[in-house]
Amino acid sequence: MDLDKLLESNDNVKRHYFKNKDSSSVEISALLNIANRNFKDVINGKDIISIDGRYCDAFNALFVLCKALVRSEGLTIECNNWKYVMIVSIPFIIGKNYAEKAAYLVECMKKRDVLNYEVGGVVKDYELNDLVSFLTEFKEVVRHWIYQNHEELVSS
Repeated sequence: MDLDKLLESNDNVKRHYFKNKDSSSVEISALLNIANRNFKDVINGKDIISIDGRYCDAFNALFVLCKALVRSEGLTIECNNWKYVMIVSIPFIIGKNYAEKAAYLVECMKKRDVLNYEVGGVVKDYELNDLVSFLTEFKEVVRHWIYQNHEELVSS
């Protein structure tokens, strides 16, 4: 699947990969809490969690934030490569200016998969730092976007 082709037609993407499924403030709150927990583990686990583990936790937090965006739109993904589609759907939801960031997350997902299933010790300090910086910014973007666009899903 090519990111540029996906970005060509929002309607085509929705029709082929997404199904409507109501969400709730409980679900969105749970997803944001999971992302926040993973973020805290990355930040606070510096001395006890390996750099690979922290990278995986940071990516998982970002992935859950992507899921919160999709679910806040009342959508679910139904396809074999749903994790990839979840990530590349970001520009459809919060704006095409996030296309490069979605592409960055796809590359991070590939690295996370290598760490989990092939070989460890491949993450460099700067890669973790870049991912954590992105996570720090993105979690606020997601929270703000959900509040601005789906205030009914934000727990009071």
